[in-house]
Amino acid sequence: MPAFVALLGRKISVTVLVDSGTEGGGKVEALGKALATEADTELRRTLLRPDEGGTVRGVQAEVTVEALALDISLESSRAGLVKAIMRAPSVRPEAGEARAAQRLADLLIDGMGTDAQKHLSAFWERAARRLTNLVTDQLKKVANQDVVFSDEVKFQRLQKERQTTKEHLGGHSEPHSKSVSYDGWKKCLYEYAWFDTSPEYKAAQALDEAPNVVVWARLHIKDLPITWTQEGREYNPDLVAIEEVNGQRTCWLIETKMNKEAHAEDVRAKAKAAKTWANTVNNNGKWHYILLTEDDVNDAGLDWNQMKAFGAR
Repeated sequence: MPAFVALLGRKISVTVLVDSGTEGGGKVEALGKALATEADTELRRTLLRPDEGGTVRGVQAEVTVEALALDISLESSRAGLVKAIMRAPSVRPEAGEARAAQRLADLLIDGMGTDAQKHLSAFWERAARRLTNLVTDQLKKVANQDVVFSDEVKFQRLQKERQTTKEHLGGHSEPHSKSVSYDGWKKCLYEYAWFDTSPEYKAAQALDEAPNVVVWARLHIKDLPITWTQEGREYNPDLVAIEEVNGQRTCWLIETKMNKEAHAEDVRAKAKAAKTWANTVNNNGKWHYILLTEDDVNDAGLDWNQMKAFGAR
């Protein structure tokens, strides 16, 4: 099973803003909606008249004129927005940054809706300026508050030999016990797997039975470390899985928590860092991170698709 490891960097990446579920991505979509609302097709003239002292002053005219709406293709406007983002301060001229900039441009266009082509044709400069300013402001905010990752990725296989003194059980239908390592898996990368909690164990059972899951593994310390504090503290999600649907493979990082732990501050911080990690690696693949509570796992009834739906909320 291949695993991507994003190297921690102090360079700020546009990647951290692209997820529409994050504050940055949500703000870009909201800006698109605002620009569509602001894009009035009528402009009011200003007349220049001298006052009694001879000073020329602007006076609002009584009539309006139609804004000039050039017939510019949406793809051309989109390409221009990407170039504008890439010229913003702190954005590096790298392929990964360009891919993230393309996704930000798409978020803005999605926010504009069906009339995006018309709005951008008439008011492209305003849209590019406001989008660039938003990206710059959000990157400054992220730099001050969050863990970020450089857009460098290395490939690392989960192939370490695993040893345990836990009791070996030839099957995994028994209720969970922390002192037992379970065999009998169909899709687990390793012959035996052991788990700290019942939600971890049940999530693994769901993955093993899911028809679209190709392979999964219980992650151990240093298997796939994700930095979640500015001081460099790391953690590993509970599980990793590869799923294939219609020929397209998706990688999942899965964290499970007891109900009483799910809303703890450190859990939320780890989840935020893991989503940033996934967004960074998404420039080179397709990764998702989900956090499942004890209720999510139990209510899903060992149905992986149901667990995904609960985790995506």
